[in-house]
Amino acid sequence: MSSVRGVMLTRLAVAALLVLTMHAATCIAIRWLAIADTDYPWNHTAQCRSVPGLLGAQIRFCRDALELMPVFAASARSTRRTCEKTFSNMRWNCSSVRQAPSFAPDLERGTRESAFVHALSAAATSYAVARACAAGDLNSCSCAPMPGVAPSPGFRWGGCGDNLRFGLLKGGLFADAALHVRRKGNSRGTKLMNLHNNLVGRTVRVAPEWFLGYSGQSIGKAMHTSQWFSRERSSTDKRRSLTVNANTASAPLPCHPSESQHQMLLQTVETKCKCHGISGSCSVRTCWKGASELATIAATLKMRYMSASKVVRRRVGSRKQFVPKDMDLRPIRKEELIYMAGSPDYCSHSAEMGSDGTQGRQCNRTSLGSDSCNLMCCGRGYNPYTEELLERCHCKYHWCCYVTCKKCRRTVERYVCK
Repeated sequence: MSSVRGVMLTRLAVAALLVLTMHAATCIAIRWLAIADTDYPWNHTAQCRSVPGLLGAQIRFCRDALELMPVFAASARSTRRTCEKTFSNMRWNCSSVRQAPSFAPDLERGTRESAFVHALSAAATSYAVARACAAGDLNSCSCAPMPGVAPSPGFRWGGCGDNLRFGLLKGGLFADAALHVRRKGNSRGTKLMNLHNNLVGRTVRVAPEWFLGYSGQSIGKAMHTSQWFSRERSSTDKRRSLTVNANTASAPLPCHPSESQHQMLLQTVETKCKCHGISGSCSVRTCWKGASELATIAATLKMRYMSASKVVRRRVGSRKQFVPKDMDLRPIRKEELIYMAGSPDYCSHSAEMGSDGTQGRQCNRTSLGSDSCNLMCCGRGYNPYTEELLERCHCKYHWCCYVTCKKCRRTVERYVCK
């Protein structure tokens, strides 16, 4: 009897170790976000090996393209800052991103939070490089070519457009590098899930500004093709499903985006213009293609986070595919975020689950949204307190041209979760 119990305990221990190994391998692709805390001048390739969170392929990339590292460091900081601002009114407030490269379990386990961070960081790297090209900060690239579409009456193409093609190439090679390294426990399914979420971030089609404040559902059309995941086309591709090809699951990204992919990526940027004319009449406009603001991209990705699909890998036909876990065998849409593990409720502090809890968080007593005291405090109640603010008031414009204001004190009532 004791021997049987010993065998069972051994099997349980091995299974637990395998699960931990799989979870530990899930977030290796975003450990590079630790670069946000570096303040290197980036003037020597020896600095590449000392950066926490970089894996071998990323270290080699760093040595080959050292001038891009300040851009990636800035994109890591903007990823962290934007994520925290985007989720500031929700139970999960993105605080675990600051723990890179040693993430809390909520980002280690392939959750929907991990999917969002993968997508946002992938967008940040590509778009930061694209803008750095346009700003003249890089020697290896310049402005994007002029759009091939004829301008409408009243404006002309000009300026310096963000070089999205170069940004996609270099940002993708860096952010996805860890997913093309063979590591024990880093399954093909996990790699493909993270690659999918990375590409969702890089090719997200931003929702209209009026839509972002009113909808919690993901929108937009599929913005990329399965050629990024498999070099081989199959009948399952025609059903717009996401497949795992055992021969190509760990294949590197193509050296250059295809023309069809580039045309779809052009739809993810917006037209920006500058007016010309007497007294600002805007009789003529000079326009160029520019990347959307990261905060706008994050708002769209947040909607996709809210409607993300929990998936499992099943064999459909001759290949394994991601399919929704609790639904029929519909194919996964190319624009939706996917995840494989459930999330904690983030109500109570739990180091094991990676939850900071909501005790002491501010809430809005009159809100009906995620920042309401009822939802934020998980039904535990809240404590009120008063705060005195010093504000400018009674401002007056003087000709010409300055404004004077008085200082006024105002008392406001705030609420924090018990």
